[in-house]
Amino acid sequence: MIVENKKIHILIIGVAYIGTMASAMRIRNLIEPLAGIPNLSFSTLIFPFNKRLFPKAEKGIRNNVVYQVIGYDLFNLFSIISFLIQGIVFIKEHRKERTKNIFYVYNYPNIENFVFILFAKAIGYKIVFDIVEDYQFITSFKSLKGKLKTKSAIFMFERIVCFANGCIAISMHLEKKCKQLSRNKFPVTLIPISTDLSLFRETSSSEKSDKVTTFFYGGSFGDKDGIDLLLKAFEILMVQDNNVRLILTGTGAERHIKILLNLLAKSNCKNNIGYLGYLPDTQYYQVLNNCDVMCMTRINSTFANAGFPFKLGEFLATGKPVICTPVGDVPHYLTHMVNSIFVKPGNEFSLADAMLYCKKNSDLCKNIGKKGRKVAEEHFDRINVSGKLLNFFQKI
Repeated sequence: MIVENKKIHILIIGVAYIGTMASAMRIRNLIEPLAGIPNLSFSTLIFPFNKRLFPKAEKGIRNNVVYQVIGYDLFNLFSIISFLIQGIVFIKEHRKERTKNIFYVYNYPNIENFVFILFAKAIGYKIVFDIVEDYQFITSFKSLKGKLKTKSAIFMFERIVCFANGCIAISMHLEKKCKQLSRNKFPVTLIPISTDLSLFRETSSSEKSDKVTTFFYGGSFGDKDGIDLLLKAFEILMVQDNNVRLILTGTGAERHIKILLNLLAKSNCKNNIGYLGYLPDTQYYQVLNNCDVMCMTRINSTFANAGFPFKLGEFLATGKPVICTPVGDVPHYLTHMVNSIFVKPGNEFSLADAMLYCKKNSDLCKNIGKKGRKVAEEHFDRINVSGKLLNFFQKI
C-alpha cells in the first residue's frame, strides 16, 4: 500500500453504507479498513431515502463517517429544491482546505446526482465513479423515477470523459467499457468484490446437531438472480431427499418480493423453506455461518454477465461449498469441483443435481468449501482490496 503524507478526504454519495445489502457492503468493505489511517477522512451524502435504515432524514456519525440523509418527492418542486440545497451545502461544508478532496459516486451519473457532481467539480473535488452494473442491459423499470434515472445515467455515462477524474469497475467487462469511454483521459482500475473475513468462522461437520442439510441464498431477488430456478431445483431435490432445508434472506424491489412470496405460497415444499426477510448485520451473519451450502444462481443474461455478484465473496468466505453459475467474472476466480460447484445457468435440473451431490458427499464438499475460502482470502479480502482503492486515490 502506498503511504503519503498528503491529506485525502473522500465524500461518498448515492448509497447508504449501513446494512447488509450489496451496495452498502461494497462501500463499507472499502472504507472501513481505511478509517484509522492518518490524514484520511470520510463523509457521505446518503440518498435515496431508505426508511428501513433511517426512520427519518437525519445527520450524524456512524462507523466513524459523518453522514447526512436527504430525499425528495419527484412530484413536489419544493422538496426537489430542498434536496438540491441540502446536498450542495453538505458538499461545500465538507470540502477540506489543503487536502485532496475526492467525490466518490456510487455507480452512474444521473438526473438525480448530476447537479451535485457538477458543483463538486466546480469547487475542486476530483470526481471518481464506482461502476458496478451495466445499465445498457436494463430492459424493465419499476417506476417512472427509475426509468428517468436509468435513461439519464446511460446518456451521461457515455459522456463521462467530460467530468470524471477516475473510474473504478467491479468487473472486467465494466473495466473495459470504462476504459473505452475514458479515451485515455483518466485512469480506470478494477476493484472486485470484497468481504470481511473476520465475520466468518470455519465449522466442522461434527458440529452439526442433525442430518438436515441447509441451503442458503441471500440477496435482492432480482430478475438476474434466478430465484424461481432455485425454488424449482429445491422441489426436485426434495423428491429424492426431503431431509433438507432452504433459507432465504434479503429484500428488494416491491415487485420482486411479491413474485417471491407468490412462488413460496404455491410451492409444495414451503414447509422446508424459510424466508427470513431483511436481517440486521449480526443476525444475517449468524444465519449465514450456520447454513451448510451456499447458492449463487444468477441467470445467463447480458446484465448478469456484466457485473459481479457481491454475495459470492461472502459465500466463499464461510468455508462452505458454494454452488454457482459460471457467469461474468466467476470462472476467472473459480474452478468447477475444485473450489466451487458450477451449474448450468437457467437449468433447475443441473442445480438440483448439484444440491443432491452436496447432500450425499459432505466430506468431499467440505474440501471444496475450504478451497473456496482460500480464493476469498487471496482475491477478496477487504484489507487488500481497500488498499488497492487507496493506492488509486493517491495517484489520481
